[in-house]
Amino acid sequence: MSKNCPWGLKSDSISVSYGTLYSHFWWTIVPDTELQIIGRSIRRLRKERKLSQTQLAELADVGLMTISLLENGANNPRFSTIEALANALNTKVAALCSADPATSHRTDEALKKTVGKNVLARREFLGLSRKEAAERVDLIQQNFSTVENCTSLPKLGNLLQIAQALEVQPSWLLDKDFDPNKSAPTGVVYFSIREVFRRIQKERERQNLSVARAAQLAGWHTSQWYRLESSARDVSVVVAQGACRALAVELSAILNKTP
Repeated sequence: MSKNCPWGLKSDSISVSYGTLYSHFWWTIVPDTELQIIGRSIRRLRKERKLSQTQLAELADVGLMTISLLENGANNPRFSTIEALANALNTKVAALCSADPATSHRTDEALKKTVGKNVLARREFLGLSRKEAAERVDLIQQNFSTVENCTSLPKLGNLLQIAQALEVQPSWLLDKDFDPNKSAPTGVVYFSIREVFRRIQKERERQNLSVARAAQLAGWHTSQWYRLESSARDVSVVVAQGACRALAVELSAILNKTP
C-alpha cells in the first residue's frame, strides 16, 4: 500500500529510502510554513534548555548566523543541519517539524474554565445528576466530572455529545455569556465528529484554499490539516477553533445544526 510522504511525494514511486529522500531533497522542497514551524520549534526548545544562540551553535557545530536565520524562518536548511540541531537539543527531527504546543496542542485554561462552568450550570438547571446526563448519550460520569471540575477540556467529539445530553447547541458551551436556561431548537440534530471534519473540508474547498494554504493560515504543519480532514480520530476543541480561524468562519457555523 502506498505511504504518503510530506508535500505530496509518494514513497512507492521512488527508489530511495524515506530517510534518504529527506536528506537528498530537504533543501529544495521545505515550504515557507514548515520553515516557520521549524524555527519556532528550535527557539522554543533552545529557551526551554536555557541555551543562548551561541551555545546552541557550538553544540550543533553550525554558524551563529544559521541559528538566527532558522529561528526567524529565513533560512532553508539542509537535512544534516536539522539533524545536528535535533541532536544538540536532545530531541528528534520530527519534533522540530511539528507545530509547537502554543498552536494546536496548547491547553486553554480560560476556555477550560468557561466550558466547565457552562456544563455544570446547564446540568443543574435540567436537574440531572452527572450519571443521568452521561447515560443520555452513552458517555460515562467521569466525562462530566472532569469537564465540570476544569480538569481537562473535552475533546470535540465529547463536546458534541455533552451538548446533546444537555439539549444545547455545541458552540454555546464555549461562550462566556452562556445562558443555562436556553435550550436548542426543538428537533435539532447533532453532527458526528466525522461530519464536522467534512464540513471543515467543504468550507476550505468552497474558499478554493489548498490544504497547504489552510495549514499556513492556521500556523500548522500541512500534515496536521490532512489528518484533520482524513481521520475519524477526535481532536481537541482548540484545534477546531484554529481551523475555523484559518477559514475565517465562526465555530458555531461548523458545529451547530438547525432543524
